[in-house]
Amino acid sequence: MFTRPRGGFWFALVLTGLITALSLYFLIQGLADPGSRALVPEDTPPEKAVEALKAMPETERAALLAREQAALHSNLLDIKALKNLLVLAEVAGDPNQVQALTRLAADRNLRDVGVQAVLLQVLLNAKDYRGALYRLDGLTRARPAEIGNLLPSLASFALEGERRGALVEVLKTNPPWRARLIDHVTSGSFDVAAAYQLITELRQAGSPVSDQQLGLMVDRLVNIKEYDKAYFIWLNSLSEAELRRAGTVFDGDFKADIVNRIFDWTFRPMDNVELRLTPRAAGSADQVVRIDFAPGRTAFANLFQYIRLSPGTYILSGEGKAEDLANAGGLVWRIHCAGQAGPPLAESPALRDTMAWAPFEAAFTVPDSGCDTQILRLELSARTALDQEISGRAFYDNIAVTKRESAPPGP
Repeated sequence: MFTRPRGGFWFALVLTGLITALSLYFLIQGLADPGSRALVPEDTPPEKAVEALKAMPETERAALLAREQAALHSNLLDIKALKNLLVLAEVAGDPNQVQALTRLAADRNLRDVGVQAVLLQVLLNAKDYRGALYRLDGLTRARPAEIGNLLPSLASFALEGERRGALVEVLKTNPPWRARLIDHVTSGSFDVAAAYQLITELRQAGSPVSDQQLGLMVDRLVNIKEYDKAYFIWLNSLSEAELRRAGTVFDGDFKADIVNRIFDWTFRPMDNVELRLTPRAAGSADQVVRIDFAPGRTAFANLFQYIRLSPGTYILSGEGKAEDLANAGGLVWRIHCAGQAGPPLAESPALRDTMAWAPFEAAFTVPDSGCDTQILRLELSARTALDQEISGRAFYDNIAVTKRESAPPGP
């Protein structure tokens, strides 16, 4: 269904790019700190600090090592000694010592971005993805202002199975950055296939994303005319109860809340317009949609859903009611081919003035090609801005699209 670039390289590129930058920052800070515990002279430029330490005579580096070991021995919580020892081990090329000191320093200073970044690299090299996410989670909690910088690294765990599984386990605990992360993968330029897999696995784990977040992803795909993928993602997200309402028009009798997932009823709020579901009559369990227009000018076309009709002839039908709906053109239901300009496939009779509940219908034909996805939308029938003055309210119920069977051949 989906294609994407090889995830491992992209994952490494995003994550190690951040970590390398933070690690270098940490190393330079550790080397050039002022005071008697500095590893290099204070006037050493930061970009030359590591080089200067490597160029030191072995005896001088050994003296620094002994000094920091003694400091740590006298105070096991001396984080500066741990940092300096870690820098010296890195310069000496002792990976085992680097790993041991990194873990110790990170455990004793959870808020230090630099030392946590170094540990992240160690954990990723060891494929300890849950451990790496634990550290990233800690950084986002300790430094919430950095969440924007950390999001690409967190999101990159969604690109491959084992890493994504670790991310799902963390997201199930509802960390404070969960919503930001889901928004990042569903509404940005993030890999669509990976975002879909993450959404699917969260749902399977009993921790689904919100309707709003799912709608953002479907909307993103619709905007780039990936209608098949958008519909597949939406359809796969529906509960059993929702699937029972998924006919040619989803929930045409307005029994459920409007949740804005594009292939079900979607409403874009606008000034001077209020939309709500209300009982059809006092004490009735039958719901209808009610749209109130405060006096003013508006280009209303904000209630819609995308639908999927195969080629053929259909009937658009429903029921409408108006109360003091003052507009020359009135409100009409139209069906358009998605992503195409031109006249609509169908247009219902206009609703205006004051009208009791009455049925309406309009016949239309879906062409054989170029129109596999359509938009069913309630619109103000206005040709110019002057025609957009409107006030009053409208009600609709039982919106449906049914296929018209071909007439039997003659005798």
